[in-house]
Amino acid sequence: MKTTLTVLCENTAGFPMKIMGEHGLSILIERGEERLLFDTGQGIALLRNASSLGKDLSQVTRVALSHGHYDHTGGLSDFLDVSPNATVCAHPDVFIERFARFEGPTGPQTMSIGIPFSKEALEEKGAAFDLSPALREISPGITFSGEIPRPADWKTWDDRLVVKDGDDFRSDPFLDDASLIVDTAPGPVLVLGCAHAGLHPILEHVRKETGIDRFHAILGGTHLGAGTQEDWENALGLFESCGVEKIATSHCTGFHAASFLAGHLGDRVSPASAGVSFEF
Repeated sequence: MKTTLTVLCENTAGFPMKIMGEHGLSILIERGEERLLFDTGQGIALLRNASSLGKDLSQVTRVALSHGHYDHTGGLSDFLDVSPNATVCAHPDVFIERFARFEGPTGPQTMSIGIPFSKEALEEKGAAFDLSPALREISPGITFSGEIPRPADWKTWDDRLVVKDGDDFRSDPFLDDASLIVDTAPGPVLVLGCAHAGLHPILEHVRKETGIDRFHAILGGTHLGAGTQEDWENALGLFESCGVEKIATSHCTGFHAASFLAGHLGDRVSPASAGVSFEF
């Protein structure tokens, strides 16, 4: 069965005709008669880019959310205007409050970066929620990773990303960080949102729970943009050990990390920009 993954939202526009780039991610998965949306971007470009690419989102009946950041969930309300009554699959923590703390032009700043809608508001628009930390098949041949166990020495990629802890803040543990495993003819494809849980824990979890130890392709955000060259080298070794034939980097991977991977892996690496499709 042919499977097509089309990037609807991403930081860059990779298709020359009427495609808008925005910081965020959304990927449409077409598999037989099934249409599934993985993340929804910020909400600026989703419907426009889908229309420009001839993708009818009214045919999408299921959405999977990688985690509860605005740049992955902001298009959800607009999507429900087009496809009401869709089922939204996510971890229960997708609705917790989230913040970024950083040094702004006028001093330290704290900005809300969580999902910009309440569960109740989305339910009023017709959404049905499938919220669970479990790994589960959410559509034939498409598995939601569920919550990723962390090793004892786990640490966040980015200390700026926090959640409330009483009157203070603490690093966001990102227990809702999730990925998709898509069965395709040439082999499994791992689709990442931001990989906040870390590439090694994600792949170890998938290996343990599914028995998959080799992936035809890995596509999406790796969060290596917030890492060091040592992290890039570790990722390179991980991809090689998993026999990955295609790595399509996007969003939080960052230019320098993507360039590092491409410098070592050549044309096995390509950008997953808005407007680009991958067929398997």
